[in-house]
Order: sequence, then structure tokens, then C-alpha cells
Amino acid sequence: YWGLFDRFHNVNRNYRSMEMIGTLVARYPRRVRTVVSGLPAPVAPDFKSVWMIAGLDESGRGGCLLVSDFRCDEKQWKIELASLSADAKVEVRRFDQNTPEPVVVATEIENGKLVLRKAIPGSCIWMVTFAVE
Repeated sequence: YWGLFDRFHNVNRNYRSMEMIGTLVARYPRRVRTVVSGLPAPVAPDFKSVWMIAGLDESGRGGCLLVSDFRCDEKQWKIELASLSADAKVEVRRFDQNTPEPVVVATEIENGKLVLRKAIPGSCIWMVTFAVE
């Protein structure tokens, strides 16, 4: 149940989650500071259900942000991306318990903030990649 493969030796959701973090670590080695703020009072600081990790590639022209939402009741998150170029190409992939692997979803930017929406209630992971050409 908690392994990386099912009983038929096919990769499972745990594998896909590890694959996402592996991509960030391998391709975007320069860590970027992330801050989670604005969580409802019962959630923070005793139980943190939302975590983020970000990195840049060696050139500084590409980046990746992983946002993990573990069973939080919020239906969407608005992420402020400091210093993101207006001409950056942004791709968002969402991964939840109803998808066997991350799927590309529409990129929404509202008032300068990236909007990450859940398709269903419960846990969700977003992988956001950026590239400046």
C-alpha cells in the first residue's frame, strides 16, 4: 500500500509523487525560499497541511515550484511569485487521488498571483514550471 509499485509491478501514485520531487531536485538545483502564510487558525502552526519547495535551474531562467496540500479544506490557493518575468512561460500540472499521473491544467493568473485550484476535495499536489525565453 505504501510502496512505489502495485501488486502487478506498475508504478503507483507514491511513485509519481517521488518522480515529481526527483525532477525538481535534479533539474532545478538552486533552492528558492518559499513561505506559506494565511492558513486558517486551526491549521497553523500546529498542523501544516500545505508545503512548498522551489528551485531554479543553473541558468536562472527556468524554475519549478511544488505545492503539496495534504487534506486541507481550502479549494484553491493563490501563490505570489516574486520576481517572475511577465514573459515567462508557465505550465501547471495537478495530481490528486483521482488521477494516475500528473495532468496539465490551465494556468490561471489573477491580480498577479498564480491560482491553483483543486478538481476534488482532499489532498493535491501541483508542479509549476517556469521558463524565460
